[in-house]
Order: sequence, then structure tokens, then C-alpha cells
Amino acid sequence: MSKIVVIVSGKGGVGKSTVAFNIAYEATKLLSADVILISADPAKSLEFLTDIDDSSEKVNGWFEYINREDLEIEDVLIRTPYERLFVVCSSVEDLIAAQTPEEARGPLEKLLYFKKTLESNPRIGLVIVDTPGSITKSHYYYARLFRPILVTAPTSLELRGARELLKLNEHLEGEHRITKAIVNKAISKREIEKVEKSLNLEIIASISSSQEIEDACNQRKPVSLIAPKSRAARELQEAARAVIMLCSGQLEPKGKPRVRESFLSSISRRLYSIFGGVAGE
Repeated sequence: MSKIVVIVSGKGGVGKSTVAFNIAYEATKLLSADVILISADPAKSLEFLTDIDDSSEKVNGWFEYINREDLEIEDVLIRTPYERLFVVCSSVEDLIAAQTPEEARGPLEKLLYFKKTLESNPRIGLVIVDTPGSITKSHYYYARLFRPILVTAPTSLELRGARELLKLNEHLEGEHRITKAIVNKAISKREIEKVEKSLNLEIIASISSSQEIEDACNQRKPVSLIAPKSRAARELQEAARAVIMLCSGQLEPKGKPRVRESFLSSISRRLYSIFGGVAGE
């Protein structure tokens, strides 16, 4: 099992980067290891949310690390204000420029090298890649190497974008095929069931629309820091647990999970048994 997941969406504005940032922050509290956010979205939402300065010419990303022998992995990790949470700025120009799988072979080999570097580093417990909001060639190339998780909202327009992304991904197999989703901005069980039925994906977490999430984004802070007892904070903590469980072959969360019963109770119980078994060993 890989400890790297790639967060994808078929349309901008679904809250993909916000979800990725908050899941990463919650994961730092569950794991005895560093958590890495790879900012592959040209909008640089993660840089904004983590309040880091990437404007310096000295900032190096994964592409520079691969192509320069003088750089160590620590040289591309940008420290955030939060303990054990780091950002890597991604350079995807080569991937976007590639026109065919044959032309993309070079960039894919470099991505594979970077993937092996991250997975073999014992300090790193989880890596989350935040991809562009709109569909680009980079979605295909990242999915070829990493486990994708779809983030979508329940509106018809956003579901349409998600279906277009699924078509791009449908020929991939195993963990590289999109089979899991997180529903964001949901207001009811009915909306989540709508997403599940429309996309035929397993919903591993859902996050409600809330003022706390908007306030946290405006303040560039994790939701659980400004509203620790809010429903949104609990849902994001559960989303982090679900992502960790998907990577349970590599990761060992601390403590026993608190999975609430819901309309996804059967999924939750199965994930709980896996997670509890790992934690209790």
C-alpha cells in the first residue's frame, strides 16, 4: 500500500484544496511522522492556506530535486506554521506539455523516482498531492503513479465535471483507478446518496457546508484550530482517519479511532475494524 494519495476534482471551486489541507493537518495529530502536502495546483491554494512564502527564487520543488544532485529531500520541504506539516512546490510543466504517453515517459519516470524517495523515507508518514481544480493532463499522470481520491460537491454542475474526470481515469486499474470519494459542501444524507449513485463510487467521508470552514479559510488556519468542537472539525477529523485507513498497510495511527454511526455505517464499521486492528497490535 502506498502512503501517497492524490486529491482530484473535475471542477474548480469544490473545496478540494481546503479538504486536502485540513486532512493533512489532522493527520499530523494521528501519526508519529511528518505529513507532506504537494502543491500541484497552479492556483497555489495550499500556499495560501498554509501561509507560506513561495515567491523566493530559492524555493525548489520535486522537479528541481530530481534534476539536481546537490539537493536533499529536506531542501524541497517548506516548513508550515504547524508541527510536522510541510509543503513541496510541484513543477508540472513537463507533464502538462506532454502530448502522448510515449512523450510523457520521461516525466513519469522522474515522478516514479520522487515517489520512491518519499515512500522510502521513514520520517514521512503521509503525502497528499493537491492537483489542479480543472481537468488537465497532469491528473492522468499523477493517477498513473498515486492513489486518487475524488473530492466533489453534490450540485449537478460539479457532478458533471466529476464524471468527465472519471472517464479520463476509467482505463486505469487497481489503486490507480478512482473508486473513493469525499463529498464536500453536503447538507443532507440525500445529497450524499445522490453523489454515490451518480458516480458509483464509495463515499469514505462527507463534509458539511459551514461558516466555520469559511472562517478558517479566511484566517488561513485549520478548522479544528478555530472551531475545535464544531461539526466541520469532527467531519474533517473523520476524513483524515479514512484516508489513513486507505494507507493502513504503510501507516500506524496513534490511538483508537472514533467512527460515528451514520448512513455509511457499514463502510464505517469495516474501516473501523481495519483501523482498530492496526492500532491495537
